[in-house]
Amino acid sequence: SIISVKEDKVKVGIDAVNCRTSNYDSTISEFKRIIGVDYSKTNLRFLNYKNHLSYQLTEEENAPVSIKFKNNKYAPEEIYAYIIKKAKESAFNINLSLKKMVMTAPACFGITKRRCMKKAAEAELKKGSRLEIINESSAAAIAYEYNLDNEQKAIYKYDIYNNFENLNPVPTLSIQNKLILVFDLGGGCFDLSLISVEKKANKLIFDVKSSLGNPNLGGIDFDNKLVDYCIKEFCNKVNINENIIYQNKKVIQILKMKCEIAKKFLDSKDSVVINEYNIYENEDLFCKISREDFDRICKDLYKEIEYKLNKILKISKVSPDNINEILLIGGASKIPKVKQIVINKFKNSSIIDNL
Repeated sequence: SIISVKEDKVKVGIDAVNCRTSNYDSTISEFKRIIGVDYSKTNLRFLNYKNHLSYQLTEEENAPVSIKFKNNKYAPEEIYAYIIKKAKESAFNINLSLKKMVMTAPACFGITKRRCMKKAAEAELKKGSRLEIINESSAAAIAYEYNLDNEQKAIYKYDIYNNFENLNPVPTLSIQNKLILVFDLGGGCFDLSLISVEKKANKLIFDVKSSLGNPNLGGIDFDNKLVDYCIKEFCNKVNINENIIYQNKKVIQILKMKCEIAKKFLDSKDSVVINEYNIYENEDLFCKISREDFDRICKDLYKEIEYKLNKILKISKVSPDNINEILLIGGASKIPKVKQIVINKFKNSSIIDNL
């Protein structure tokens, strides 16, 4: 989720990503995480997270967080509406009329966040258009089964906030009944959903047994960990206060971009170098990071992942051996240590990571 504004023209998605450093002060990213969030000085993780943003947030205690942008304040859902508008324009460009919309939301998003997302969409849809929200992890399970075979019909039985029936064609199962754990570690959120898939009366029934997650854990948090490490190393070297660097929003966005690239590089390599010239008074930043360093820097994130895996098994009263398949989705699920945590936990399950 990212938009960039320049000369009253709004870029969305991939087009906006390229503006993160060149147009950093007019680019808003990661706003989906703060939809429906109240500001609190006691939320230390949130306070640290906002240090990595290119824009300012309102700081009114126990009031909804707003984005300060070009001398105005915007609710995050107002920014999110640009994403919906882009989807509508894309449909129009291929001669489609947008009469129905199914939005996906992280399973860990509560009612408040979902209402905000719905509000953003309703502002762009015609009156009377049908709008539904489905969990991202559930959508992934349905899409996965659909790709196995497209000759059967499915019923999507239950998804926390919605009840759907008679969806479009989906799939023949490799076995009659199975239990799937969807492990979704995307850019901004971490979701787990335990879903049973049953073949009955020539149809498939998807039943969400349990869902949980963390709306403040995602790929950007791994990036931010690396950013913090690099800044700490640099400031120790030149003997300055770290806040001096954090106040330079352009430098932070450059480091975030380079740390994201480094993180992906470490998926297949043993080490990587993160460097940037003249980040402060002609001093250069140079950090060599091994995969072991990366895992140490991010160890608390791994602990949270393991904690959530144990918790969903506990509340579902399911043994790891009873789960047939694990669907790994989201870019951060490709991190080697993350994969290893899943493999170690579910030794007898099929791991599908090529979705």
